[in-house]
Formats: sequence, C-alpha cells, structure tokens
Amino acid sequence: MYTDSYLMEKRGTDTLILATLLYIAMQLAAAVLLLFAGDGVAVQIVISAVCVSGVAILFPALLAIVRGGAKRYGLLWPGWGVVLLSAAAGVGIFMFSTGINAFAMTAMEALGANPDIYAQQIPAAATVWETVFYIAMLALVPAVCEELLFRSVYVNSWRGMGRWKVVLVTSAIFALAHMTPASIVSFFVIGAVLGLLTYETRSVYPAMIIHFINNTISIWLSSASFDSAQAEAIDNVSTTQLGAVLLAAGALVAVPALYATFRLAKRARSGAQASPDAEGAPAVHGDAALEELREQLTQANRRRTRRVIAVVMAAMALLNALVFALAFVQL
Repeated sequence: MYTDSYLMEKRGTDTLILATLLYIAMQLAAAVLLLFAGDGVAVQIVISAVCVSGVAILFPALLAIVRGGAKRYGLLWPGWGVVLLSAAAGVGIFMFSTGINAFAMTAMEALGANPDIYAQQIPAAATVWETVFYIAMLALVPAVCEELLFRSVYVNSWRGMGRWKVVLVTSAIFALAHMTPASIVSFFVIGAVLGLLTYETRSVYPAMIIHFINNTISIWLSSASFDSAQAEAIDNVSTTQLGAVLLAAGALVAVPALYATFRLAKRARSGAQASPDAEGAPAVHGDAALEELREQLTQANRRRTRRVIAVVMAAMALLNALVFALAFVQL
C-alpha cells in the first residue's frame, strides 16, 4: 500500500510536468497551424482540439492511467442515481458560473478592458451535423480529456494531501490552464466542485457529465441566433442583474443536487465491503530503519510535488497576467 501511494503521487507530479511542457508546445503549434488554416471555423476547432485537448491533455492523462490502472484513477461507474443528479447539477453549475462571469466581465469593462478579446462567438449551426460537430469537439472532447487529467489523474494522485488541499490545488491549476483571466474565478469554482465530487465519489464520470452539460449549454447559447425582439429584450437587462439572477437560480438547482450526490456517495462507501485503499490502509510496520527510509522518501516526494506545483502555477499565473494585460490594449 505504501508503494502504491508513493508511486501514485510521483506519477501525478510527473504527469503535471509532462502536461505543462506539452501544453506550451501545443499552444505554439496550434498558433502556427491556425495561421495557415484560413477562416474556416471547423478547421480551427479541429486544430485546437487535436493539439491541446488531444496531445497536451489526453496523452499524459492516458499515460498515467495505463501505468497506474483504471480503477485507481476513478474510472468506476458511480450508479445511475449519481449520474442523474450530476446531470441536474450540471445545469445549476452552468447558471452559477455564468453569473460569476457576468460580474467579472462588468468589472473588466469598468476597468477599461477591451471585451472583444474574450469574445467566443460560434457561428450558428446551419445543419444538424454542424450542431453534432460543435457539441462533439467543443463539449464532449474537452469534458473527457480535461476531466481525465485534472480530476482523474491529479485528484487521485495527490489524495495524500487531504481533501481540501487537493481540491484547491487542482482547481487553481484548472483555472489557470484555461488562460482566460476574466473567467478565472468561475473556472476555479467549477474545478472545486468537480474536484470535490471526484474525491468523494471516487469516480470521474460525474465530473465528466457536469463538464459536458456546462459546455453544451454554453455552446448552444453562443451559437444561437436571436430575432430582433429577443435581442432587444436581452440588451435591456443589465449584466449585473442577469448575473444576480443566474447566481441565485444556479445555487437553487446545483446545491440540492450536489448534496444528494454526496449523500449517495457516502452511503455507497458505507455499504461497500471493499478492501482498504492506499489512503485508508493500516500501516505495515517492520524494521525501524526501513520505516524511517520510507518516511524520508515520502517526505522527499511530497516536497518535490509542492515545488513542481508551485513552479507550474507561477508560470501559468504569469501567462494569465500577460493575457489580462492584453485585454487593455484597444485594438
């Protein structure tokens, strides 16, 4: 059990290093490819999905999962009750996070930021196949790839940190990795909910479901075409009023659904008669010198993990600061 815990944490840290390096390289590669992609939205979406979601995020995650085993990384079916509650929570979390973004964008514009830099308008889907394409590439692919890395690998690898520390750390990395300073608070909140859900249910599937629903609703609204009356009605509502309504409505939907999900997960853990895992297994005591060596290795590994996380977060924070500064460049 000691070996499992040690290797899990080390593998998670190694994955963070690899994913960070690939993320930087693939962002640069995508930028170069997009220069030659022309104005085709579909081609741009595919390039970003392959370079970022596929190579930079999915590849390191799968490498860790294959080496460590699917069950250790939360690839366990949580039950239909948890799945249905997660779907309901996804709707509430979308509303709540959108409310946060409304206040964040109001603050950015009040500071003199150029709102166009964060515009992510998607052309309205002309056919059913275009709708399927948007949902697959912009909702399903990110939901699966990002959850496998940020929740499946990172949360489960660093369980030794404790519930709240691992949730806060992985949520911060998740928020910074999106390189969207205006949405960093909402991404952090979403990451915290998904991280806690993965930690408590020991399954990554609820997080994938919520992530997918959140992205799908966002895509639908971004690509929706409104008639003049609808557009005028939307314009007449202030951003802060809309944000307040979305925050309240999102909380009313998400909180009960999440509470019920955690209750189901707790009941499932209490009723299960599984063997103890690395986190809860009793220590196997042996030679005192061997125990001391194990403790030294564990502490050295923990210090390495903290240093790597600190360096990665500092680098991503710097990049976010640069993106934030660009928002004030009037194009």
